[in-house]
Parts: sequence; structure tokens; C-alpha cells
Amino acid sequence: MSDILRPEGQHTREILSALINFIKFQQEQQPIFDEIQYQRQREEDIPRASAMKERNDAHRRQLRQLHKTQTNTAKETAGLKHKKKFTERLDNVR
Repeated sequence: MSDILRPEGQHTREILSALINFIKFQQEQQPIFDEIQYQRQREEDIPRASAMKERNDAHRRQLRQLHKTQTNTAKETAGLKHKKKFTERLDNVR
């Protein structure tokens, strides 16, 4: 409290110097701290990303199966249409 009420030149310089040094140190260490935070975040995201990849793979498999079903249904429909036309032609001939 006496430093605020009755500041002395030398002591004030020492306090300001310590404060400046601390701020410089903090700024120098900030990139390291940011990198550590980034790595931790990536490590936390790995399980979530893995789960998302598994869901995506399951959806792809399901989509492939649906595509096969659609293709088979389209072929069957085309065959039935052809059969219907053939039957109608036979009925017209009789």
C-alpha cells in the first residue's frame, strides 16, 4: 500500500520492470500454450470423429443396398412392362 501512497523511484521502476517482463514472458509462451490447447482439442475430437466415420460408413452401405434394390426394381418393372405389351399384342391378334 505504501508503494501506491508514497512511491519511490527505484522501487517503482523495479515493479514496472517485473510487470513488463511478465507480460513479455506471457506473450512468448502464448504460442506454446495455444499449440497444447490445439493438441488436447484434437485428442478429444478423435473419438467423436471416429464415431462419425462409422456412422458415415454405415450410411454408405445402406445407400449402396438401396441403390441395388432400386436397380433390381427398375429392371423388374421394365420386364413387366415388356411382358404386358407382349400380352396385349397377343390379345389383339386373337
